[in-house]
Amino acid sequence: MKQMNMEQTKYKIIVADDEYYIRRKLTKIIDYEGLGLELAGDFENGREVIDYFSKDQADIVLLDIRMPKVSGLDTAEFLHRSFPNTKVIILSGFNDFEYAQKTLRYHVFDYLLKPVDADTLNSAIRGCISAINKRRLEIRQLDSLAHYEKSMLLNQVLRKKEPLHALAAAYPQLMSANYSMFYSFFIDVECSRAAKDLYTVLTGQKIECEYFIESDHIFYIQFFLEDDIAEPLCQYHCKKFFHGMANRFYYYFGVLFDVQTDWDTRRRQAPGGLDNRYFSAAGNLSSCTVSPGSSSLPEHQMSGIDAIRHPLLQRLNASDSEGFCAFITELFQTIAQRKSVEYFHLAVMEVFAAFSVKYSSQKNYRPLPRDYAQSVIAEEYRLEEVQSVIIHYGLDYMKNTEAVPSDIRLSKNIIQYLMEHYQEPDLTVTSLAACFQLNVSYMGSVFKKVNHTSILQFLTTLRMTEAKNLLKTGQYKVTEVAEAVGYTDVFYFSKRFKAFCGHSPKEYMLENAAEYY
Repeated sequence: MKQMNMEQTKYKIIVADDEYYIRRKLTKIIDYEGLGLELAGDFENGREVIDYFSKDQADIVLLDIRMPKVSGLDTAEFLHRSFPNTKVIILSGFNDFEYAQKTLRYHVFDYLLKPVDADTLNSAIRGCISAINKRRLEIRQLDSLAHYEKSMLLNQVLRKKEPLHALAAAYPQLMSANYSMFYSFFIDVECSRAAKDLYTVLTGQKIECEYFIESDHIFYIQFFLEDDIAEPLCQYHCKKFFHGMANRFYYYFGVLFDVQTDWDTRRRQAPGGLDNRYFSAAGNLSSCTVSPGSSSLPEHQMSGIDAIRHPLLQRLNASDSEGFCAFITELFQTIAQRKSVEYFHLAVMEVFAAFSVKYSSQKNYRPLPRDYAQSVIAEEYRLEEVQSVIIHYGLDYMKNTEAVPSDIRLSKNIIQYLMEHYQEPDLTVTSLAACFQLNVSYMGSVFKKVNHTSILQFLTTLRMTEAKNLLKTGQYKVTEVAEAVGYTDVFYFSKRFKAFCGHSPKEYMLENAAEYY
């Protein structure tokens, strides 16, 4: 099983010693670049260290044991009490067991004698970083497990497999909730970080909620409110959070409903409401856009659907690339004019159904058309992009478009990078583009043209394939497998795995572990 990489962020370190030249030497011999460190400050007494922590924090603190105003020992006691995750290294010119013994009370990480050389100091700092990473991983796993357990129970209540009082029993803070609502969000980059950050903002405001990742770009949040007074506050914090972003985004605010009533209809409207982004400007999508009633199309629109597959197949069978492009262009003009989410969905599905009829027997055929259609709809936000994907997809199979050698080379390099780094949870299309020093849109369009799938879809397939291999061994827990293939959200991993394989991770493991041996 591949191990996850260390955190990629800088570790903040501060140095405190009352002797100027010693303090200067210490700041010079630290291996900042090799250890990923950032010098946050150097101080001449413990009082300055405590003042620093009143405004900011550091990961590692080097403390001289004897300093004026506040000693190193007293500072270590303060840090142990108020900032237990900060690692402390004590420096002393006194080889005194009593001093060393006192530091044990405050969980000081190491005790070094002056004068300290660079190798010894950097080795101690390296040990601190290892301990910090281990603790961060433990916290992330505990948070992920807590999120998974709560998400699973909420899902059970939503599907009426568990009663509402089971939720209140497990989470007493929800006992006073009288209302619930679903807010959904689309962002044009991988959304897991945004989901967690917005959740942190909301819970920091004492708002009871839980987040669910629906796809690579879409997540929704379920709120639990005691009264309707807090609803505008929820919208305010969500709007403020997203308007601070540079990325393209949409949000759909579902209506407030009695917590005792059926959740499922309201939940399905949450991500469904985001489909109106294809006909709207960025930002808010009205909660009135999607009605809770029937989603059947008017008769004139159904007749339009019936007129798609047959003429499209005629053009595909004749390898009429010009007629094919003209037909798709006209179809999307009609979609834009009607501004109907239902018509858009069914029209795209009909196009891919035609592809399936024509090309499903080809050996180089990769994604199933119906699955691919759904993923394209969930991933894009411009009609022009969906139209472009469909045209490229169809022309490729008519052999009228060929990827240029440079595009193929770039695609191979991207695939190689993904295969080497897929287990990293912070891997996103944006970070990938930065690595290759390319524009995100350009890189994505080249990859799609060569591989008939998006980078995110390829990455998901890669991660799920490795997850299947790990689950087959029967040696790892589902949470461990999720971590190993780059998912920090176990609930989302389980949901994606079931959609990908048709079985939950646990079911897949039980069915296949015996065959592995």
